[in-house]
Amino acid sequence: MATVADWQSLSHSAISRRQSGDLHGAIEEMTKAISLAKTIPNLAKEASVDLNYLADMYLECNALGEAETAIREAIELSRPRFPGLLGDNLLGLAVILRLKGERREALASAEEARQMYQQERHSYGVARAEELIKRIKTDSE
Repeated sequence: MATVADWQSLSHSAISRRQSGDLHGAIEEMTKAISLAKTIPNLAKEASVDLNYLADMYLECNALGEAETAIREAIELSRPRFPGLLGDNLLGLAVILRLKGERREALASAEEARQMYQQERHSYGVARAEELIKRIKTDSE
């Protein structure tokens, strides 16, 4: 039976591996941590955070498809209960979509992120979303 301690160990191991430069090992460990978190009740928020982190690692490897899959799953987990986290995940999706050249979808995701941040009164998040919105609009010109 998996425990929260097992998940924490894998998640922390992934972060340590990334920090030490072992990106592929970090991705492998984080994937295991996420799989484990999904089996433990009440770890939806943590799984969403780990999926966001996994998406970021995939971006470092320029694996845009894998990054998009991870961040979309993070959005799915965060949408019903964690609006602040949802903003972060939507902003991550906007970055990925922008890199893929999907400007319209990237803009919609960034605007939704801004809305989530505004609801949470998260001024830094709002500023980040607005900056990305400007960059996406500039890309389209």
